[in-house]
Amino acid sequence: MADRRDRTASESQKALCFADLALAISFIAILSTLTLISKLHDAREFRRLQHVTRRHPEVRSVWHVTLSGAVAKPGCYPVTDGAPLSVALKKARLMRSANLRSIDPSLPVTENLDLSIEELSTLSVTLEGAVCSAGPIEMPVGSRLSHLKTKIEGTAETDWAFFKSRRLLRDGEVVSVPFQTGACKD
Repeated sequence: MADRRDRTASESQKALCFADLALAISFIAILSTLTLISKLHDAREFRRLQHVTRRHPEVRSVWHVTLSGAVAKPGCYPVTDGAPLSVALKKARLMRSANLRSIDPSLPVTENLDLSIEELSTLSVTLEGAVCSAGPIEMPVGSRLSHLKTKIEGTAETDWAFFKSRRLLRDGEVVSVPFQTGACKD
């Protein structure tokens, strides 16, 4: 009886090992098939692009824009010839502290570029409207609209409720401080 149990246990262990082996082989076969399909797709796409480029010379070439620094996703981004730089900047996801003062995102890309985006140390915000001294003011990065209340001198007609907003300020932003409802502008 014990001999029969041992034989049954041994056979079930063999069957279990065989099932594990079959599962592993099936998994490897599926991964190999997916890899092969991916490579075939890439090869077909490459041949299609070559064919289109030969038949249609007006098809634009692709330039590579490499971005690093104050971006969430640094790396190399393909951009078609003549597309604005903002296409690559959007793909790289600029950080709020990215310094774009010396970069024009609307410029067309006509060659490979390697850009390192610096981080801002301060924000430049221009005030206008119901303030005593309109003009530019420097604020720390990460400042909110509500922080401006302590930095400005308002007039008698300044609507101080405007500064309750906690939205973040952007570099180069123009903030129009409103007059109180019913107050007259000079």
